[in-house]
Amino acid sequence: MVDVTGVDGLEFAVNLFGLEVANLSVYQSEVVNHSGQNVVVLRMCETNFRIAWVINEEPEKALGSLNAGRYKIGVKASINQIPRLILEDCKLGIVTVSSSTKPPHRISDLSVGRAVPVRIAGYPALLWRYAVNDVPRIEIQARREHIEEFEKMWGL
Repeated sequence: MVDVTGVDGLEFAVNLFGLEVANLSVYQSEVVNHSGQNVVVLRMCETNFRIAWVINEEPEKALGSLNAGRYKIGVKASINQIPRLILEDCKLGIVTVSSSTKPPHRISDLSVGRAVPVRIAGYPALLWRYAVNDVPRIEIQARREHIEEFEKMWGL
């Protein structure tokens, strides 16, 4: 999982994944193919994207190689590891009970391919629902110590 940020983030994402990522709304995601691998791309804001590899690949290696290859576009992107907790889709109920949002965001109708900023037990987090190989999953992204707190709270 990596973040691509900066003024050239959109150009970077389009060159990497194609024009479909430019059409994503904020907090909307899509599974795209990159070099024969499925990756999930979440748009965080106009120029920032969060990228999750479906299989465990070294993100820095995959993204870093772009500057040396045919995608040399002079993009200044910062790439950071994101602490996360991945749950089966059926666990959405336990997450919903512990979570709150501020309008216009809602958890109740969170569809696959969408994310929402939440507070879980008072801690800020991002709740992201997406599918891998047509199997929905829930991902919670937060500070590492908060992830550990959520695991204890839910008995995981």
